[in-house]
Amino acid sequence: MSALEQAKAAAKAAAEAADRAADARRTAEAQLRRHGEAKAVGSRG
Repeated sequence: MSALEQAKAAAKAAAEAADRAADARRTAEAQLRRHGEAKAVGSRG
């Protein structure tokens, strides 16, 4: 594999990892939001 091919493969892997990290962050933020809403509803009740 040439250096260019290796660089392309590394860039693709990095982009995929960034996509997964962004998905994980969105998921975590949604879970935290739901948890916060549930806590707020509980304290009001």
